[in-house]
Amino acid sequence: MAEFKPNKRKAITRALADQAQQQVDNVVDAIQIKYPEAAAFLGLLQASFGTRLTYKQELLNQFTEYIMDNKDVFTKDVIVSQEFQDGLVVAVDNYFKLRTDEKRELARRIFYDFGKSDEKPIYPLERYDNTLQLISQHGIRLLGFIHTQVPAIMSRYVDRKISTNGNDTSPQNRQIMQRAYVKGRSLNDWIDEYIYERERFDVKPRADGTVWLEDTENFRKEQRSQFTPGLSELEQLGLAKSTQVNGVVGEQPDKYNLTEYGEMFISVIKPGKNSEDIFIEAP
Repeated sequence: MAEFKPNKRKAITRALADQAQQQVDNVVDAIQIKYPEAAAFLGLLQASFGTRLTYKQELLNQFTEYIMDNKDVFTKDVIVSQEFQDGLVVAVDNYFKLRTDEKRELARRIFYDFGKSDEKPIYPLERYDNTLQLISQHGIRLLGFIHTQVPAIMSRYVDRKISTNGNDTSPQNRQIMQRAYVKGRSLNDWIDEYIYERERFDVKPRADGTVWLEDTENFRKEQRSQFTPGLSELEQLGLAKSTQVNGVVGEQPDKYNLTEYGEMFISVIKPGKNSEDIFIEAP
């Protein structure tokens, strides 16, 4: 009978696998000690991501803590449901792929909105997460500008129009006038309004004390150029759509507006909620 010789390679592989599994167990156990209720979904994450959890321990802790800190949405009944756990695996997988704290914050806002949804199986979680992965930091800041500053720019514009035209200033009439004055205006129009507001702060007089038209035009051109790449990116992501002015290509810059999906996405991630999300500070 041949002498039995243990396979050293297999033995080493098995030992390493056991060691890796023990490390994952330690990660999960540590979180469960702190958040016992998280056991309802941590086993699923352990089965789904395996040793990946060892390398993503900090992000796993962060995401678990977020769920546990928002028990008004992520109740005991919610976190044990199949529809929640299916979405959790999708969300955590995306969370691990994101490379900035800013995007992770927005991803948590998406998951919070998912948690509130009564229609989780059809909630567009994958689409939101995919958009968040693809969008650049510049694009996020442009969304922040649209979300936080365009409404204020619009309000100031309407106030000026009402004052100039001597309209009735009652609250009811203001709503009517606002609809009339903003109708048909695009994101480009509100960007231009923003640029015009900045001119008196940023375009400096020459030595003779006057502001030259050439300086004003150069300032406007430079400012518009900061927005153009972002608007194009939002269109590529399905967040905005462009229309050609007078139907002629190249005659004037395209006019952009948010798509329905873009409005939904902004309402969920709420860009600009933190100061670092804002594209350009208001004057």
